[in-house]
Amino acid sequence: MLVAVGCATTPTVKSIVGSYEKKFDDGDTYKNVFLENRKVENYMNGEKFFEGTWKIVGKEVHTETSGGNTFGKSEIWVSKIEPNGDLAWIAKIKDGKRKDYSKEEQVVLKKKK
Repeated sequence: MLVAVGCATTPTVKSIVGSYEKKFDDGDTYKNVFLENRKVENYMNGEKFFEGTWKIVGKEVHTETSGGNTFGKSEIWVSKIEPNGDLAWIAKIKDGKRKDYSKEEQVVLKKKK
């Protein structure tokens, strides 16, 4: 039996591991690659621009970037897995403060098969 992972279900490592991609209107393509070892690689237009780590926190996926990347110091990007398997950025935590994104501000990355 297959169960879809949605906002009501806690994600698992198996459901998260893989590549997620978003092509923006300006022509840029952003890609996250979640690895089984809890590492994440981030690419812009095919070039790796930073690495980080990820973990499951309740029903969310927290991706932490390390200092020295284009975003400055450490940040945590908060995502949720959509019912169809895509990844939606729903918030950011910086300096311990969480900023939730409105539905219109959220960015959805398509899971690549």
